[in-house]
Amino acid sequence: MADNNGSLFPASVYNLDVTYMADKLARYAGEVQMSVSSNVAFVNEFDMARLHAYLDDIDAAIDYVTKQPQLDLPESHPMAHPIQPFPALRDMESDEWDHVVRLLRSGYLELVNSQSARLGAGLMPFDARRVSALVAKTRQWLTDYVSKRSPMDLPETSPQQAMSPAGKSGV
Repeated sequence: MADNNGSLFPASVYNLDVTYMADKLARYAGEVQMSVSSNVAFVNEFDMARLHAYLDDIDAAIDYVTKQPQLDLPESHPMAHPIQPFPALRDMESDEWDHVVRLLRSGYLELVNSQSARLGAGLMPFDARRVSALVAKTRQWLTDYVSKRSPMDLPETSPQQAMSPAGKSGV
């Protein structure tokens, strides 16, 4: 990636589309970490609906990008595009949300460290499949496990963590 100094978390990539999708993954992880469900051993229906919408959006972005024609960018490539840093992992009260953030982080890392990240735009099929597989795994885990196991009564070990911070206020 663009001058990542050996870090798994580069500050920039060369690909316009990877920039867009990496920023989405980072933002959605932040949303999960600051959601109401991050503070309890229960995923509420509103946070679950939002997360499914985020996953649908990532799928739609990948689908859109992979259907676009390859671009010829002789004057603007290579050019490093700054990306949003992935939010620092914090140990949330919700083990389920901890796992979701780890899955989103894996998608982010696969994307920003992919061969596609060195292109001017677009996604190579195998890079798209890697991120899509992580999104599918997250969706299936939410459907097949979390929705059937939540809430959990953990009276002896809760709360373990401080409250998640409030979301950003208006500008």
